[in-house]
Amino acid sequence: VEEVYEHSVRQAFRSAWLSLGELLKAGISFKEDIESNELNVYTRFKQGSWSIFISDTLDNGAGYSSKYAISEEFSELCKDIDQRLIQSHFVRSDHAEHCFTSCHRCLRNYENRLNHERLSWRLALDLFGLMRTHNDSQEFGAHWDIVLREYIPQRLEAMLPNSLIVSETKGHIFYMYQKEGKKVVLLPWHPFAYGTL
Repeated sequence: VEEVYEHSVRQAFRSAWLSLGELLKAGISFKEDIESNELNVYTRFKQGSWSIFISDTLDNGAGYSSKYAISEEFSELCKDIDQRLIQSHFVRSDHAEHCFTSCHRCLRNYENRLNHERLSWRLALDLFGLMRTHNDSQEFGAHWDIVLREYIPQRLEAMLPNSLIVSETKGHIFYMYQKEGKKVVLLPWHPFAYGTL
């Protein structure tokens, strides 16, 4: 069980960093009004820490990637991403209620097609928030509500022999069902809360 848990956390971290890289790339593309294929993005895990690298596709490109290596420019980029991508699109109901992991309206594009199944705009938003606030604690934000209240219960009900009860206490959602006369409680956990980013 512990090995499965550790594997799940590692995969969630990898998805989060891949997704954050694509979010930053999308932000630069949107802010500079360029095509996404004009930038490369990749992530690396080395010596216990993650890194994101963004570069111009062409050797003599316009220098968009180096521009955002400057702290002030990167700060402005983050504000722009929050306002023009996250608040104005990602978390709006017409996207959030229909896109559970990623789609071509948020993080997916032709260049990252090999990682489509690993991309998650929700994990990207969570890691983006941690990056900006430096707050180590992580709870499920409002953008997870439809996943916790509808998507997960639907999947669980398809697997469980008895009816599922979705309940909530102190803002935390949990799921209950009966097995052999005993009550079983399932608690959803955010991977950031149980590992080191």
